[in-house]
Amino acid sequence: MGTTTLQELLALPGPERLELAMSLWQSLDAADQITLKVRPRGASGGDFATFSLRVADAKVLAANERHAQLLGNDPTAWDRFLMQLKSDQAGLAAALLSSPQAPAVLRQSLQCNER
Repeated sequence: MGTTTLQELLALPGPERLELAMSLWQSLDAADQITLKVRPRGASGGDFATFSLRVADAKVLAANERHAQLLGNDPTAWDRFLMQLKSDQAGLAAALLSSPQAPAVLRQSLQCNER
């Protein structure tokens, strides 16, 4: 994308800003973190949600990959596994569901489709 000023970034439509933020996040080193603030269409400027994204280390990424491989392509197995996760394992659930190995039906239901 090249060098962009903050004003140019803020002028982008929301989906494009989010896509840019995700591409920047993918270029971070382990333990780096970015914070996204998103606001629903039509909400006032003070109404937003904050998401902190942190890059996992190689050990965590490898464990996530192993989980995805073990679950295979069976949506039922994925559903059973995800349902048994505890609330403090939301990061694992998000990583698995956004993985290209996740069954298409799950990815589509969460709008994690490939472009």
